Amino acid sequence: LMVQWVNSGMRAQQVSQILTAISDAVTVRLIHLAQEKLGPAPVAWCWLGFGSQARSEQLLGADQDNGIVIADGVQPDQLPWFSSLADFVCDGLNECGYVYCPGDVMAKTEEWRQPLAVWQQKVRRWVRTPTPDAAMRVSIFFDLRCIHGSRELCDQLQAVMLQQASTNSIFLAALAANALDTKPPLGIFRRFVLDRDGEHRDYLDLKKRGVLPVTEMVRLRALANGIAAVNTEQRLKALASGKHMTIVDSRNLADALHFIQQLRIRHQCEQITRGEKVSNNLNPRDLPKMAKEQLRDAFTIIDDAQSAVRQTYRAGMG
Repeated sequence: LMVQWVNSGMRAQQVSQILTAISDAVTVRLIHLAQEKLGPAPVAWCWLGFGSQARSEQLLGADQDNGIVIADGVQPDQLPWFSSLADFVCDGLNECGYVYCPGDVMAKTEEWRQPLAVWQQKVRRWVRTPTPDAAMRVSIFFDLRCIHGSRELCDQLQAVMLQQASTNSIFLAALAANALDTKPPLGIFRRFVLDRDGEHRDYLDLKKRGVLPVTEMVRLRALANGIAAVNTEQRLKALASGKHMTIVDSRNLADALHFIQQLRIRHQCEQITRGEKVSNNLNPRDLPKMAKEQLRDAFTIIDDAQSAVRQTYRAGMG
């Protein structure tokens, strides 16, 4: 289906929204099946999607990133219901091709299946003590969306995230360090910097070197300015409308992201057509001359955006 969509001219962001809608629908169907088996929930609760699912930016090969937030009135003898639900849904998602998260960021892991107050306490601790591990976790958890259940619980958790993050400059500096950790693969004279070792020799990773730096920088700016939007393009529009970024910078970054995502999705469709394993690794020598120049332009925009983040959030931090 994805190959047909892309070949018919559908844009990458539309494809990712459809693929995310499918994973949402699979999740909700599994929840309904679990409730038929387990009976109604004992208290209000919400199934949370994190990361690319929360942003409606999923592509092929996405693993699970999910959790459950439970109303604070839950009693200890009611918690096993949520454990059974999580096992049923996460196991079902795995069988449907949404493989288990390698880092166990799933509702079936007790740590990510907690009452609202416990979640809020975790957020305050992450923000108060911004270790590299905490900054890395934020890249998953601070992109969140209610997939099923009580949206109010999700909103209450996000409200604490925004309040805590926007008022802590040290935490924002730690997030900025994370966003600046991976540079666009451009060297002197705008030559592509390719991997020199291993199985991906002479390739560059479009997701790691292009998509992730943009999503991380935009998330940082959204959190810093208390913006509730989670989708990257919606965040960029909100940042521009709130005058936290210029319209030109916002549009340039959106265009760079769209171009890289389009290149990534076309590359994956070609791999599918050839019967190869889908990956994000591309040899720029395989691109037409104009596409190479456009890719260089996109990486240059990302590099400029990283410089702005460094000046705004890392000044004086070393």
